[in-house]
Amino acid sequence: MKIKYELSKSEEEIMEYIWGNKEGVTSKTVMEEFNEKKGKFWKKQTVNTFLSRMVNKGLLNSELEKNRYTYYPALTKTEFEQGRAEDVLRLGYEGSVLKFFQTLNGRPLNEKEIAVLHKVLKGRLQV
Repeated sequence: MKIKYELSKSEEEIMEYIWGNKEGVTSKTVMEEFNEKKGKFWKKQTVNTFLSRMVNKGLLNSELEKNRYTYYPALTKTEFEQGRAEDVLRLGYEGSVLKFFQTLNGRPLNEKEIAVLHKVLKGRLQV
């Protein structure tokens, strides 16, 4: 399955919560987190829709346990960020890092950014 990296703001918030959770989550634990602690007013069906979409996008795995689904991240946050960056390059810049940087030509890089990029390109630093 090809992973889809495009997320709504709410899906991104849910993924952050799931990545920060050592154990899997259920729709109930997601509702409690966001409704009680983050001031959302999501109904059960809304949460289930978010979770189902993220399973369909390849971002979550689900397991049926005692008549309820438990959700786990299908990839780490780092893997997600790398995949999303690769998607941006592929879709917007023909997969070319050079074309991406050429697009930034209109925006000057500061000395710190240049130094970090130089180290990354030389393979001395992993970001």
